[in-house]
Amino acid sequence: MAKGCRHKCQKLGLIKRKPDGVGRISNLPDDIICHILSFLSTTEVVATSILSTRWKSLWTLVPTLDFEDDWRCFSRTSFVNVVGNVLTFAGLEYPELISLVHLKLHLSIMDSNFLIQLLLAKCSNLEVLDIAKEVDTANYTIPGCLFSRLTVFKFREFKCSEEELEFIGYILENGRVLRTLMIQMVHWLRPKKISRAVSKLCALPKSSKDYLTSYQILDRCVDPSGIYGF
Repeated sequence: MAKGCRHKCQKLGLIKRKPDGVGRISNLPDDIICHILSFLSTTEVVATSILSTRWKSLWTLVPTLDFEDDWRCFSRTSFVNVVGNVLTFAGLEYPELISLVHLKLHLSIMDSNFLIQLLLAKCSNLEVLDIAKEVDTANYTIPGCLFSRLTVFKFREFKCSEEELEFIGYILENGRVLRTLMIQMVHWLRPKKISRAVSKLCALPKSSKDYLTSYQILDRCVDPSGIYGF
């Protein structure tokens, strides 16, 4: 386990400080521990799986996971592989995340499509998907959460690429109970490209048109005047 993560876990009482010590939080019920874990980064949450037999699968019950990297701090593969490496070290396969309802994926690295696909496939009860990443849907299968659970979809840093339009269209076409869609464009798009992007987005077929009550496209990122509602 990384030194920083181990220190934080010790501070929270998740692991023993001395051989004869007892982790205070380890004696709490699973639901309370999961609530505490929800305040840690996803990397640290997954790292707790190596603490003991009980902790191997406990992290999979956390309702919110936040995958967010910074290109200044991570190599292109380190962040993508970190979760898989921790699970391998703990002797685990990628688990079903049946308790996960809120997933945030803000990934600047280029080779993380497999992580997005894997997480969507494992999150059958996902209700909120918040994503900022150029994605490719070529090899995607439709996850069950799109049919019956996903109600909120947020796509940030939209650059109007064909791959992004395809992914958003994929969500709209298969998200049968989608109620809220929010698309936030990058700040440097020119007005003509914004206009074309809005036209293309509005033309995408929507499986949940009877449910979709909030459809917003934001340009200039934080400018309230640049909001298109549908």
